[in-house]
Parts: sequence; C-alpha cells; structure tokens
Amino acid sequence: MALSKTQTEALIISFRRIFKNKLKFACSAPNAILDNPYIYGYRDFYDNQLQAKIADFCIQLNNNGLLGKITEIHLKSLQDNNKFLTIKGGRIPLEDVVDNAYYSKHRERLREKNILFLDQIILDDKSRLLLWKEILVKAYVPISSQRKEAKWYTDIRLLITSNGVHLHYNITQLFGAFVANVDETRSYNIDKKNRSLIAFYNSQFNSVVIGKIQEIDDNQQLIVKHFHTNMSLCTDTHTYIYQCMDYGCAANAALSMRSPCTFSVNWRYLVPLLTESQFASIQPTNLIDFNIFDIFDFAKKKYNIIQRALTQSHVISLQLQDNIILDLLDPSISRNDLLGELLAVLLALIVVSKNSKVRINTDSLNVITQFEKLKKSKFSQTSHEYFKANNNFLLSILCRIIITLNLHVEMFKVTAHSDDVGNNYVDDLAKKAHLNQDRYIVFRHDASMMKVIPCWNGILIENKLRSFLKNICNYRGLERFINLNRNYKYRQLEVDWTSTFICLNCDINNINNNETSVSSSKTKAQKVHLLIEEIPTIEQMKKSLLNLYDEWMCPICGLHDETFNHVWTCSGHYTIINNIRDKTINHLLTWVLKYNDNIQNFNNLMALDIWDISYDPNNFTFIDLIKGIISISLSELLNSWTTKKNVVEVLIQMR
Repeated sequence: MALSKTQTEALIISFRRIFKNKLKFACSAPNAILDNPYIYGYRDFYDNQLQAKIADFCIQLNNNGLLGKITEIHLKSLQDNNKFLTIKGGRIPLEDVVDNAYYSKHRERLREKNILFLDQIILDDKSRLLLWKEILVKAYVPISSQRKEAKWYTDIRLLITSNGVHLHYNITQLFGAFVANVDETRSYNIDKKNRSLIAFYNSQFNSVVIGKIQEIDDNQQLIVKHFHTNMSLCTDTHTYIYQCMDYGCAANAALSMRSPCTFSVNWRYLVPLLTESQFASIQPTNLIDFNIFDIFDFAKKKYNIIQRALTQSHVISLQLQDNIILDLLDPSISRNDLLGELLAVLLALIVVSKNSKVRINTDSLNVITQFEKLKKSKFSQTSHEYFKANNNFLLSILCRIIITLNLHVEMFKVTAHSDDVGNNYVDDLAKKAHLNQDRYIVFRHDASMMKVIPCWNGILIENKLRSFLKNICNYRGLERFINLNRNYKYRQLEVDWTSTFICLNCDINNINNNETSVSSSKTKAQKVHLLIEEIPTIEQMKKSLLNLYDEWMCPICGLHDETFNHVWTCSGHYTIINNIRDKTINHLLTWVLKYNDNIQNFNNLMALDIWDISYDPNNFTFIDLIKGIISISLSELLNSWTTKKNVVEVLIQMR
C-alpha cells in the first residue's frame, strides 16, 4: 500500500511542529529548511516511499521468476477488469474548443459519459454535430444515460455550430491542422515495395515534391519519377499533376533510362498518396483528390517528425548481431571514464565472430573488476542485481553479447601510461574520436535483457535506481529552498552553494568531531535563523503578537521598522557592524596568509562588494556574508591563492 502526498503530509505535521519548537524556530519558518537535505538532512516521508515503491516495482516487472509472473498476471487482470478505461475518440480534446466556463460547468457530466474528445460527438466527415439520439447509441456512453437532451449537449451546440447542426468554420479547420499527426499520417511500407504516388518535403526550397516510385533495389534505394503540379488547374479538393519530361530539371539525378527525370529519396520521409492501382484510375484526368496545400502540410510534418526522431535517438541504423546496435546520441550528454572504457569493450565484442576466444588488454582496473563479478555469476543478472549496479545498462548488454555470441572472454590488466606502442596507438585514436563532436554512439533501449528500463525525461537511467531517485528528491528539496521568495536575490546572483552549506553544517568548536552535541545543535540553529532571516526583530514578533507590537519601531533609532536588514544598517548599530566587518577582514587575511604567505596584494579582495554595509537587492553585501551566503567571486579569489581544502577551512573560520 502507498500513502498519498496528503496522507504523508498529515502524518508529518506533528513532527515538523516539534522540530521547529525544539530549535526555537517560529511557526512561520518555511518547511523548505527541512525539505533541503543540505541543511538538516531530513528525508521526506513521501519521497522516501516513492523511491522504495518505484525501485521495487521495476524489480518486480523485470523479475524472471515467480514474482515477475505474478506481477504480469496482476497487471493483465486489472486490464481485463477494465480498471484502465480506454476512451477511443480523437485528437482534439473538448477543453481546447470550449471556454473555461463551459468546461468547469460540465466537466463532471462529460466524464460520466466518457466524452473527452470533440471527435466523439461529431460526424465522421467532421461536418456536423451528432444528434442527441445518435450520441446515445455510441458504445462509450453508458446505457443508463438519460433520454432527454442533456444541458451539456445544448450548451456545446450553441458554442460550436452555426445553425444548430453544422460546425463553425473555425472548428472544422482544427481537423486540417491535426490530420497530419504521426498517428494519422500513413507511412510508406518499404516491405511491400508498392509503386505508389508519393510526396515529400524539400527543406532546401521549403516546397513539396510529388513523384511516383518506379523501382526499388535490394538495398531499399527508391528511384522516383518526378511529377509537377499545375497550380492554375488545382482546386480546393483536387490537385492537377503531370510527369516531368525535362532532362534539365533541377531534381533530375538521371537514375533511370526509362524516365526523363528521376531522383532518389529516403523512404522514411515519404507520404503515400495513391497506390499504383489508384494512380492508374486518375491518369485520364491527372487530378488527385488532395488539396495541394494539405499535401505540403502532410509532407512537412512528416519531415519534422522524422528529423525530431533522429535528434532524439529513435532512428535505428544498420542491424548487426541480433539488433544490438547503435543509435545517434545527442552530443551534449557526457559520459564518465568508466563508461567510456566499458563502451570500448562492448564495441570490440560486437564485431567478434560467434564461438570466439577473446583476450582484452586494458588499463582500467574498474572494468576488470566489474567483468570478474559478472563472470562469477556466469553473465546472468537478476533484476535486483541490475538495479543495484552502476552502469547497469552497458553491463547488461555485455552479458547479452557474451551469451548470444557464446564468447570466451579474458581480461588482463596492463600498466597505464607505460609508453606501450599498442596502447599509444589506441590512445591516439581515442583522442581523434574525442575531437569529433558530431557523432556519439549508444545502444538501443531494447539491447538490454531487461524487459522494462526506467527513464527520466526520456534519458535512460544507467546508475543505481534507488540512489538516482534519492538524488532527484534531494535536488527538488534544494530547489524548493532556493525558490523561496526571500531567496529571490540569490537566484539572480552567482552563489557558491556548496561552500555555503559546508560552512552552515560545520561547527568550528567541533570541527574534528562528528558527534552531535547540544551546543553544536544550537550553533547550527543560530546559523539557520540568520540564513532564513528569522531573528527576533520587531517585525518578526508582529507575525505572532501583532496586538502587542503594533506600531512599534526600531528600539535603537526609533525611525524605521526593525526588519532583518535594518538590524545591520541601523545608524545606531553602524559603529558595531563596522568593527565586525574590519575584524572579519583582518581575520580572513590572517587565515589566508597562514596557507600562502607569498601574497603581496589584497586589492582584489578589498574591491569585492561583500564589504559594503548596506542592503542591495542586486549585489552581494556584508549582510549576505552575515547570513552565511558565500559568493562565487569570493570563492574563486580564495581558490586562486590556495587549495580548495584550505579555502573551505578559511571560510569555516570566517563563518
């Protein structure tokens, strides 16, 4: 059983209240300080449940034993019992063609009738609205539906029809815009090798080209006869075409002696218009029952769909070794060193003949270690082992290749950077390939032996699933904290959040001791109070005791409201804050010189905005440093003087 977000929130409210009370936080303190794992390390109940359920479900789906069979039976049982309702309608949701008032009023009734699409309530030719009795006989409408004309039907008839029956022109035009959807536009079937009349989009000239397939060779190369259109003879419902007889035509590639103008085209981009027999029937008139502008739309959208598929790595290239190969991959996706070494091993094994003995020399101890683990299990992985491993997708493919090709593989460790001739040659090839950013390779999703592989935003999850889900939840928690209104300024500026949270979580009095103590807890709570700008100012007290503190001003100057920023900029505090700033600068210089005494000029440090005692919504000031926010400019300057480890120690001392 899984609890909903609302149920888990109800369970956790009491804990949050106690947590805030013990650490002296006001009720107004944002829950984001708990959601952010880099502040208190709290793990959200709902997120933790989500991680466990998703990981366990993926293991169940891919299990090859009794657990997998039971899961499959349960899923099929749910489908057979109509737990998952499939509404067959169309491509245009009703909410896209009616106003908000109508949809809000009749949404529940439409759902009762299983009506979601405009296509469900209009005639097949998209010309008129179905009569009420015609709607009642539809399979998707429950039998118990009322016989009297419903209010939702009466209202929508007024909205989308011109005379109570026929659809408004703007409604009918919607179908012209959607008809070229990938599900409704036919694709050319290369296996049938039909000599169809086809159209395709020419991106160079932004035009449509019409032709008839004349020949298809064994390599699936299409030779197409070119046809022209005569726009003066075209109508709204017909297009006039005739064969091109010009040997000097720009489209002519002279691929056939049988026709004056022929060319070749990739069959994936084709939109079939007429079969060969249908084409023969129109030859006396040369008129096809298509609008030329619709043909252009069909062809262009088909072209865009195929191009998008290429970009998103959905187009399969040559099939080698039982379909285990290779798609295009977006070059923006980076890969770590181990992944690169493992990929090199896979590509080497793919081209090996069956039943071969293979020796692989590699300087990657990680690859050898992973290989030996798989070898002990006889190159078989359970679903539990798969989702517990990093680089699981490629390791699964490695197992499949070795088993499918019946290979005997041995790996040997060689010394890295030993000036070996073969090693240097391979490194040189790798460097040349690395400079070529145009093509990357990745295995198809079905190359693995797993039945169901989880993805995130269309990207394959190749690391430990539970750890990946945990990271996603952590990043969401961090986002919730950064997106607080009080942190608006820091979304515009460059903040070193890593150093900020390290300083927040480190107690200078307990720097070498990881034990939790009451004093460390209090120190951290004080830091968090500053970070979220919730210290006991008059304005803060007004949130809970307005009757008592109403109209109170700053107790020092008596001129302004005592807000968080005013505490540090109040004229009565100027001398104190100025002394604190000067001492901070002196201590910082002392700590930096401790690690690097060769620094002669500190002008760059003194020129930073962080020493300005004022409030500025567009720049860092000393107030931000008091809150514990570390700017990138400060971190980069300190890193130019000493090591990262020393910089962290300096920032902790300063904080």
